[in-house]
Amino acid sequence: VLGGKADSSSMMLAHYYAGRSLQELGQPEPAAKALNAALNDAEVGPLARYALGELELRQNRPEEAGRHFEAFCKAYPAHKMAGMAGLRLAETFHIRGKYQEAVAHFQALLDGKLAKDADDSTRHKALIGIGWAKFSLGDFAGAEKCARAVVESKNASMADSARYLAGSALLRLERYDLAGQEFSAIPQGEFAAKAMLQRVWVLLGLKREKEAVALAEAYLKSVPAGVAGLLRRRPRLCGCQCHRRRIFAAEGICFGQAGCLPF
Repeated sequence: VLGGKADSSSMMLAHYYAGRSLQELGQPEPAAKALNAALNDAEVGPLARYALGELELRQNRPEEAGRHFEAFCKAYPAHKMAGMAGLRLAETFHIRGKYQEAVAHFQALLDGKLAKDADDSTRHKALIGIGWAKFSLGDFAGAEKCARAVVESKNASMADSARYLAGSALLRLERYDLAGQEFSAIPQGEFAAKAMLQRVWVLLGLKREKEAVALAEAYLKSVPAGVAGLLRRRPRLCGCQCHRRRIFAAEGICFGQAGCLPF
């Protein structure tokens, strides 16, 4: 289609799909060129704008990605993808360590300033985003409050994410019993291994070292060899805060420290 005759709408759609395909093939520059060619189309333009934002995120350029997501929200606030664009916009601030700005943008999404009529799932993701930003700012009580609101909403798709955030905040508040309850409520899924490791720190906080060591061994069998090696290099598990932070940072376990949010 790109080399032959076709109506304008078909051409724009072809540019968009070419850009997405090139993106998946790991060719960001030609992908961006194709997507930019589709930006002015009424139907395909919003999709191309969002895809450009995702492309920049994959290239570890959150500031540039944020410009695309912000442009999307301004131009297409009623679009079905506006809520996700708002989430990604806020996430770009979180990735850059601008946690106050991340909170402000997640809140703007909740207030309907970035997307009209955001669905419950989007709103709950925004609450989780606010919670992790507050966690990163050291407001663990505020983080737990955000997580609790999502848990109490009975949104099954967000339950594990919310419980993991709640447990992480309670752990930092040294409310070990309550933190353990949250982590134990995540028996499977993408958060299960992370929750298991957090339960090790809960047991250490409760001075139950033998149980902590046993659980740590079970954890080591469930994670990639590189992570297991990181922990095995420690002669003993240590409950001190500085040691725990080093392991969190090395493994990327704590979403509040760095990296993308769990959306």
